[in-house]
Amino acid sequence: MSLWMKNVNLMASEGNLQQGKMKFFRQHGGALSCYLLLVLWIFLLLAAMYRFMSREPSVQVVPQSERQQPADELGANAERVRRFCNERFDDGAEGHVGGEFVLLGATVIFRHGLRGPLVHLRNSSAVKCNDPPPTPPFWANASKTPGFTQMLGPFHSFPLAPTECAGLGQLTPQGAEQLQRLGSALRTAYSERLALSDSTRGSAVSVFATRYRRTFQSAIALLHGLLAPLPLPRHVQPFQEAPSVFFCFSDCACAAAERLRKALDAEAAVALRSHPAVTKLAAAAAPFEGTATPKAVLDALLVTSCHGSPSAAAAPLAAYLEWEARRLAPRFRPLALLRAHPLLRHVGAQLLRFVAAPTPRLVLYAGHDRTLEHVAAALGLGGVDAALPPFAARLVVELYRKGLGADFFFRLLLNGRDVTSSLSFCRSGLVPYEGVWGSEGNRVGVTASLCPLESIVRFLHDDYFAPFNATNAKDACSMHF
Repeated sequence: MSLWMKNVNLMASEGNLQQGKMKFFRQHGGALSCYLLLVLWIFLLLAAMYRFMSREPSVQVVPQSERQQPADELGANAERVRRFCNERFDDGAEGHVGGEFVLLGATVIFRHGLRGPLVHLRNSSAVKCNDPPPTPPFWANASKTPGFTQMLGPFHSFPLAPTECAGLGQLTPQGAEQLQRLGSALRTAYSERLALSDSTRGSAVSVFATRYRRTFQSAIALLHGLLAPLPLPRHVQPFQEAPSVFFCFSDCACAAAERLRKALDAEAAVALRSHPAVTKLAAAAAPFEGTATPKAVLDALLVTSCHGSPSAAAAPLAAYLEWEARRLAPRFRPLALLRAHPLLRHVGAQLLRFVAAPTPRLVLYAGHDRTLEHVAAALGLGGVDAALPPFAARLVVELYRKGLGADFFFRLLLNGRDVTSSLSFCRSGLVPYEGVWGSEGNRVGVTASLCPLESIVRFLHDDYFAPFNATNAKDACSMHF
């Protein structure tokens, strides 16, 4: 009897529990359903925004067995990698201005050619570069020319050409070949227009280089393509050394620039932490020991990819860095303005010197990717070539005179493409010109515009530091952000 009563009580308790649950769901079930539907809708909305509005790259971790693929198997991604390797120099628009405009001079800021990795790779044989010949044929006789050592100035003890394959940070034979081809393209553009072979007007070429072997050797290779077999000491002024990758010469200190750089690095680190797939990919693909940041890993992979061992991980890492550069561009420009000011001021002075003096007529700045990044951003240029310059990239400023008058104009070219119309300080005074193409000038058409010389002079002198509410570099560099 007692057992029966216990079962009855248990069944009653369970019945009361079920009734309580039913009552709870009758009272709150509608609210819970609405809450769950709202959460699901927000999740789907965020996913859609992330996918279609952020423009962030899709990154997947590449298994070890799939990292190395032939270039033709990488599909569209191969083009992104080949852009960094920079294999085209003969289709640029340098010098192609016809009509009544006369070219007076040009400045060329360029990045060194292909180099070895900046860190030790686990498998250095992945860099498949051509071994340099025992004696570089194009310098076998040039280096014996009287005055050649004096022409090299502070670089007289540097080897003239690559002496090893893929040394740490050293120019490779392919890198030297790149700059020789660039020199040949500039020769086609400027040899006659600037009378580079006419030594009676004084040395036509001036060279500034940072104190790195790869930039010096890149300048030497470019000069070979530009002037050989002419005796270089008669046509090239003594080399001058730039103490910084920013060509800041005597005014390199800028506290505000350092503060901005640290803030940008911190912001980039925060963004990277929110993209664990990129972090995983970089760690999995890194061919070296140590911290595997996307930029460091991409740099190492580009060295191997551009020397014949393409990596499937290079393209997605490049896509991420391109996205990061676009996102940080508005905050990068103040830093670029501070860092690029000395070099841009130097270029502006060279343009004025072209007006007043017959020599030099071509000024070369042998620099780095950071050199071009900061100059391009300071001028307000966009695009991937400006944010992530490939090896042997160049930024050219040409000065023209209209007829025999006193009207002077300049134009800006990035990797052979006229980008003058992108300059904000030029948009109100652009003058169309007649573009002449081909060795015989057989293709003619209005292709772009020239900008008055006074526009860039006014920009550098009056408006350059306006974003800082300052009038000079000293005040801008003392600001706190």
